[in-house]
Amino acid sequence: MRLALTFTAASAINLLLFWIMIQLVTAEQDKQWIRTTDSAFFDFIRQRPEPEALSRSPRKTPPKPEPQKPETFSEPMPQQSSPAADLRALPLQVPALRVDVPASPRMNVSGPTLPAVISGGQSKTGKLGTVPGTGRGSAPVAPSFIMADELTAISRVQPNYPDRLRFRRVEGEVLIEFTVTTEGAVTDPVVIHSKPSGAFDRAALQAVRRWRFQPRRDEQGNSVSVRARQLFAFTLN
Repeated sequence: MRLALTFTAASAINLLLFWIMIQLVTAEQDKQWIRTTDSAFFDFIRQRPEPEALSRSPRKTPPKPEPQKPETFSEPMPQQSSPAADLRALPLQVPALRVDVPASPRMNVSGPTLPAVISGGQSKTGKLGTVPGTGRGSAPVAPSFIMADELTAISRVQPNYPDRLRFRRVEGEVLIEFTVTTEGAVTDPVVIHSKPSGAFDRAALQAVRRWRFQPRRDEQGNSVSVRARQLFAFTLN
């Protein structure tokens, strides 16, 4: 009997303790829920909804589709081919091309005038065909050369202006004496006078060696060789 009462009292005490623990846990959860709910509620009251900044624009009604026009099919026109004769008769206009060529140095190869004779029968450029005086006077003889312009030229090659002299803007002249053979060829060219000395000699000699003339004839019509002179004037524009 005593054992049964003890077991019953222990069970009741255990149930009471279990119920008290459940009540404590439930009360703590209720407090946390109330605290969380109150803060969220007050935050909800404190924050006011902001009005919309932009009013909703009215919806645009889509434009009504335009009625489609019925497609019309036109019959292709036959191409008229023009005859080939008409095409050939049309004039073809070709534009003219203009080419500007830079001016090259002008080389005057005209024959010189005879230099004046000074005392003693000598000239500044060489002998002119007179013999020295003897004090009593001297008899003039025919000159030993003629000017190249007195001959009929078949081919005359212009001398090349030296590049170094053209670049330095140097001008000058060269007097050449040469022999025209019975065949009209030029042989034995020599420089009689040059200014500046030796500057244009090579260009003048190379050009005159390529010249050709008709042979000189005497009174009987026979071909004879003669000495001739030619002055080359090298000038720039």
